[in-house]
Amino acid sequence: AVLAWALPCNLDQFGRPISGQANFGPNRLDSSSGSRTQQVGTAIHELTHALGFSSSRFPDFRQPLNGAPWGLSNIILNTKERGVAVSKIITPKVVQQVKQQYNCYNWATAGGELENGAQGTSTTMSSHWEKRIFQDEYMTATASSTPIYSAITLALFEDSGWYTANYSMAQTLTWGYLEGCTFATSKCSEWSTNYFCNTKGDHCTPTRDAKGYCDLATYKSSIPAGFQYFSNPSLGGQDSYSDYCPLYVGYSNGDCTGSTTYTTSGMGEILSSRSQCFQSTLSTSGSRSSTPACYAVDHCTKTAMIVNVGNTQVSCPMAGGQVSVPGFQGTLTLAKYTAAKYLIRFRCPPANTICQRLQRECSGLGVLQTDGSCLCNPGYNGADCSLIICPAKNGVECAGHGTCDGTTGQCNCNQGYTGLSCGSLICPIVNDEKFAYTQCSNHGTCDPNTGTCSCYFGYTGNACQCVPGCPNCSVNGTCDCMTGTIYTCSILHLKTLGSCVCHSGYYGLTCQSTQPPQMTTLVVDNKTVYAGSVISKGYQFFKVLLNSSSSDITVVLNSNTGDADIYASFTNMYPTAGSAKATTFISDANRTDSLDAVTLCGSLGSFPRGINDTFRFCSQPNDQFVQASIGAPGYFYIGVFGYTQSNFQIYVQINKCTTASCSNHGICGKYYGGVCACDRFWSGEACNVPQCRPDCVDFNDCKIPGSSISQTTISNGLRNTTDCYGNGACTVFTINGIEQSKCVCDPAYTYANPTDAQSMCKVPIPSISYVQNYNSSF
Repeated sequence: AVLAWALPCNLDQFGRPISGQANFGPNRLDSSSGSRTQQVGTAIHELTHALGFSSSRFPDFRQPLNGAPWGLSNIILNTKERGVAVSKIITPKVVQQVKQQYNCYNWATAGGELENGAQGTSTTMSSHWEKRIFQDEYMTATASSTPIYSAITLALFEDSGWYTANYSMAQTLTWGYLEGCTFATSKCSEWSTNYFCNTKGDHCTPTRDAKGYCDLATYKSSIPAGFQYFSNPSLGGQDSYSDYCPLYVGYSNGDCTGSTTYTTSGMGEILSSRSQCFQSTLSTSGSRSSTPACYAVDHCTKTAMIVNVGNTQVSCPMAGGQVSVPGFQGTLTLAKYTAAKYLIRFRCPPANTICQRLQRECSGLGVLQTDGSCLCNPGYNGADCSLIICPAKNGVECAGHGTCDGTTGQCNCNQGYTGLSCGSLICPIVNDEKFAYTQCSNHGTCDPNTGTCSCYFGYTGNACQCVPGCPNCSVNGTCDCMTGTIYTCSILHLKTLGSCVCHSGYYGLTCQSTQPPQMTTLVVDNKTVYAGSVISKGYQFFKVLLNSSSSDITVVLNSNTGDADIYASFTNMYPTAGSAKATTFISDANRTDSLDAVTLCGSLGSFPRGINDTFRFCSQPNDQFVQASIGAPGYFYIGVFGYTQSNFQIYVQINKCTTASCSNHGICGKYYGGVCACDRFWSGEACNVPQCRPDCVDFNDCKIPGSSISQTTISNGLRNTTDCYGNGACTVFTINGIEQSKCVCDPAYTYANPTDAQSMCKVPIPSISYVQNYNSSF
């Protein structure tokens, strides 16, 4: 009778089960304490089916975090191996884990093998791991008294694209642990005699956790051809799910860690949580044939495994072998007579795999060798395999031009080098947004072997930053290649333009005029906007009278078409790109949205100010602004430069909120001079941007007690915003004449009568995109 079965019920838009059901046969439930572990394992097994470990769900598996579908051919491999039909899960994480489990890294067809049925001819995908090689893993087809929750099943969950896995919670699957490629790929008749048995009798289980017996049996008819291991076709193991492999199976009262396990008098057996099963001939009363016995592994060193036999500690070498145990008397075939007693030979198994399993040697990222050293898995190194190997070039880690950070596996390149392996020289970069902060300014190609740029036609300079050819600057000025622009009229016609930087007393596009250009006076009133235009490489000049340096002043330039920049000064009436940098204010080049600004930071209030606008962040006052000899009170001169021909608007703001009402959603200057302190649920310079929960009040992260300004930016949703947890839109509603900000949640987060958490779009609703019914049990 079926012990239990389960199925997913509702699926979301990505095919992920979001509800399911599990059914248990009432006549199979057992409330006794001895069955608890098995019954809990069965329940978790069925929940795992409902969550996605189901052949019906495999086709919907996706790349990480609900990414694109893998495609069935990248999920399942159907093939024939060992003369039987085989289906494998071949997704990346599963492949990685099975290679590591069996220490088989050159396994070309690696994958998590699925159960292939009693005949070995199943051509359909199963919903269980193949028991022959996974045995007590909790997702094999039969219940286990000691289910193992392994990293292999966690890997399948992660490869579904619907979950992330915490591998630190995985248990070690001792079956086949580090046994090599033969175990993973061959028939069980080719395994070691610790696993495969051909005669009946008592023996330790392969995992050494219990005393057991060979489950060899003779059937009334022939075993399926693919599972025959003897000349007698009716001879095989008792478990069809294990492909009829005759294996050493633990007695129900043979667990070495159990308190009720049977022991044999005179063998010095110890039952404990660290006990393992050994083949022993030890006796205090005469000779004994090899018998499974339980002894406690006290600890491991780099060269030996220390085992407690009775009251005696025995040092087992890593390579295994026979050791003497004093204190046991009797006639033994492996002992030599010495005076009044015999020294018994105690046969140690190879200790390296036991020590690695019990103590997680080699950081769990390598295999402990019999000499005590670690053979690291691919991609790791270090004495304990804890370091990640960094990229190499020509076999040299970090190409010899950087240092490897073993905790991340990333190279920290020396100055002048770049690339994953630090194998490439960095070509020159101009620190200017207009040149994209990239090598060769996006105007040429970089040779990583030499670190030099090959410039496109029309560009020069070590970083391809120069466009020479200013239109006749003559003797009255010089060409500034850094403000040049290249225009492509056709493939055969290129026009290059740089800008002229005129000498003192000369003006104009070509520095031919001695007549000072017209200057327009701007008004500081936060609202008077001047609309202008400027030709490519030309200037238009402005001035504004500043009566005080106590308040912040911002000159704002918005290029409606083209690209214009601001150069400004207190001392130079006609500031240009060539003006002395020490006395020139230049608009922030990081801006890419046609908005340029120069902010003069005054001395009013506390710093920093302008906290809602990166552009106007004042960390300290501008010396040129607050010093009366060169700054306010006085004129501030502004040159608008046409990097390309531009139509623009320019205006001057003072203190952001001095003459504003903070949109009736805040108080000006409450915390910082000239800065709106917004009411809760509003943000922005003028408190006109709605801000929904959760906010710093919910996160207990407010920068100022009583304010709604967060110390840090916290993002929890897909929209990279805290508003509505990224699962909705913050919308303004007018209720009883008052504007209020509320979340309008996405459909997957919308409730008719939401709770507080639901109103913030925090809690998804069960998706019922469609319901799929399943009729067959697992």
